[in-house]
Amino acid sequence: MRLRNVAGRDEEKVRDVAKFVIAVEGAKAERLYFERFQSPRLYIKTLHPEGVADGASDPLQTLQRLNTYIAENEEDFLPGDSFWLVCDRDEWEASKFHQVMDTAKSSRFKHETILSNPCFELWLHLHYAEYPEHRRTRLIESPLKERPKQMKQDLHEASEGRGLDQCSVADFGSRLQAAIKRARELDESPENPIPDCPSTRLYLLAERLLELCPRYKEASAS
Repeated sequence: MRLRNVAGRDEEKVRDVAKFVIAVEGAKAERLYFERFQSPRLYIKTLHPEGVADGASDPLQTLQRLNTYIAENEEDFLPGDSFWLVCDRDEWEASKFHQVMDTAKSSRFKHETILSNPCFELWLHLHYAEYPEHRRTRLIESPLKERPKQMKQDLHEASEGRGLDQCSVADFGSRLQAAIKRARELDESPENPIPDCPSTRLYLLAERLLELCPRYKEASAS
């Protein structure tokens, strides 16, 4: 994907596709998930921990990955490009998330901060099923550090051990629309910067991606 100059437009830069830069905490799951949205109209660049930084999942480290990428590639960005931070609540101090969000607001390349509480696996779970009341109660009553592990167990049960990479286009599309609906219903306090447990704001990003990925949008409507 390259920028090109258009004759007669004072060297105006144009690109045929929208670019979404998404900085994530996880080294694998988030990257594999978001790369499914690549399309002729959409280019996804996922910034994930790799190599010696596999454990760099701190929200501030995730922000640093995004800032570094922006600084190194600033000349390639266009006004329609989007920048996103996808973070897990986990057991990080709330102050870190507030710092990340404050930085996002002041950045010249403004980016959205998307949080999942407790973790990304809740969003994946919602592709397969609602998150029932008895599991919500159990999760809330668990210590912060135990919640991600519990959520991953719940995902394994809901998906019967299958990954979303095994879904067809039509199957993924229908699951995606269902996940958006379920996540909206779970997000009972959207005005709060940090979503309540359990809830995830990933539906906001998914809706944006759907607009530029018609194969999933059409599949979800069929």
